[in-house]
Order: sequence, then structure tokens, then C-alpha cells
Amino acid sequence: MERHHAPDPSRLVAVIIPAHNAASTLDAALHSARGQSYDRLEIIVVDDGSTDQTAHIAAAHANEDPRVRLISQKQGGVAAARNRGIAATTAAFIAPLDADDLWHPEKIQRQMQALREAGDTCGLVYTFSVPVDESGEVTDWRAAERRAYQGSVLPDLLLHNFIANGSSPLLRKAAAVLAGGYDPGLRAQGAEGCEDLKLYLAIAEQNAFAAVPLPLTGYRASSTSMSSNVARMLRSHCVVTQPYRTRYPDHVDRGRAYLALYYARREFAAGNVANGRRALWAAARADSSATAKATVRWLLDPVASLGRSRRARMETASRGRTPFPAARAAAPHQACSPSADRPDG
Repeated sequence: MERHHAPDPSRLVAVIIPAHNAASTLDAALHSARGQSYDRLEIIVVDDGSTDQTAHIAAAHANEDPRVRLISQKQGGVAAARNRGIAATTAAFIAPLDADDLWHPEKIQRQMQALREAGDTCGLVYTFSVPVDESGEVTDWRAAERRAYQGSVLPDLLLHNFIANGSSPLLRKAAAVLAGGYDPGLRAQGAEGCEDLKLYLAIAEQNAFAAVPLPLTGYRASSTSMSSNVARMLRSHCVVTQPYRTRYPDHVDRGRAYLALYYARREFAAGNVANGRRALWAAARADSSATAKATVRWLLDPVASLGRSRRARMETASRGRTPFPAARAAAPHQACSPSADRPDG
């Protein structure tokens, strides 16, 4: 059995993995958590009412590694599962990991270093992410070419959820608890999907953010993931951002438009014309000016778009089908330019 440091809550990171019928991906997610170079970890799998082998897989890992433990509950949704895991740990830091995502081995170590450098006012450190397919191979490196937002970020976060997914951040537990944790009430409102963003916004009200601008998180989006349900995600975003509209009306409206435009572009590219039109109409309702400008860019920029696609294909061909984690993620910290794939262009 592996030997690990005795837990010290002030240095301990609790990895919280909500899992519902995640048997096909949980093993890989757990291996990526257990393989972290920062080994002062507690790894908590919250089985959210699974009917497959999810609990069996988690229990097998717990038998091999004393840092892993399994909590089972009736299905209550991802927010309730994450909150259950957070409540069950004394760790000072929380690292959420979705059961279908992957981490580079140095992710937590680099985030803890960034947190120390940022100081006590920092409540969240995030990394860049890249999409991975069902076999765990990176499908688009361009997703890691973006701007790093740091410091006081609330207005920027209203414009664009630059953290991108729930497996990227490392949170101070005290900041997350003070912010109210993940909101399970969105599920009851039929607005599940932006629980992550709601927590990030609440933390940003009181804390600075820091970034490790490297692709240390592998994000796996499937047709059954919450982010694939366009109408629900847009509704969830509206519910979550509405409390900020009085103070930041322009940021909220443009943020809603940018998100809807992102989904419109994605749906049109996938051939889902009806969904694309609905998303485009939602963008126009939120901010007609931003939508008109983005639409003009789409219409006038086919050559540049083809060029970007060609460069992406060439990079993929030169790299081959690169499994995540990849060597690029081990590079030193560096500044990154804004991403061409951001919803706001």
C-alpha cells in the first residue's frame, strides 16, 4: 500500500468527486487525482444514487489508497453531492473534480504554490483547460490559448466564465463556505448547470482570484453532460447573474449574449440549426448590439476562420493524437494571450 503524509488540515486538499452512474470514467478520474505530485490529499467520492458500478470502483480505489473514501447518498444532484463532500472534510482547501474529467499530475502542486504567492486574500486559483475525448486524448489545444484573469475579477466573470469548468479551481474552504457552497436549489428551479458560476461569483465578491495559465485540466464534454443542454444552461445563467444586474447591467447583459452566441455558434457548427437559431435569438434579446457585431464578424471572417481551423488541424497532425496529460502542461508559468474561442470573440 502507498505511504502518504499524515493529514494536516492547514495543508490538506480535499478532492471532491461527485459521481452519478460514472462507471465508465471514474477510474481514470481517480487515477489522475491519486497521481498528483502534491500528495497531502483526501479524495472523497460522493456516489449520488448511482445504479451502475460507480460505488464498486470507488471502493476498490479506497482499498488501494487510504486517502480515498466513499460516501453514498440518494440522488440529489451535483451541487448537493459536492456540498456533502465539503461538509465531510476538515481540509483547508477544496479541489472539485468531476467524475469524467482529468488532471495533470502537477495541477494541485502548482495551484498551492500560486495560492501561497497570491496571499491570504486569494480565495480561488484556477488552471486552463483543454477538451479531451472519450479516450482521454486532447481534441483542441487552442482552448489553452487565452487570457489569465487575476485579482479582482467579478466584472470579468460576469462577462465570461473564464474558469470554464468545475474541475479547474482550487478553493479555500473558508471562502467557499462563506459564499454558501454550491446551490442545490437551481436543480429544483429547472435551472441546473451554473452552480459553479454562482459560487465563483460569490467568492469573487470577497476574494481575489489567481491563475496557473497552463492546461492542467482535461475537460470531457459529452452529449449527456449538463453543458450540452443549451436551453437549461441559458436559463441557469440568467437566474445566477440576475442578482448582479442592478450593479453591473452592461456586464450581465453582454455576458448573457456572449454565452448564447457561444452556444449558437456551437449548435450551428454541429448542424443543429433549430437550437442555433434559438440561441442566437436569446443573444439578441440579451444584447442586440453585441449580437449584431458578433454576427457580422462571423459573416465577414470566413477566411480567418478557415485559417484558424487549418492551423488547428496542422497542430493536431504535428502532435498526433496526444493523450492528456501532455508535455506542454509541464512548461514553466507563462503569460497567455486571449483565446480566439472565447464566446465574446
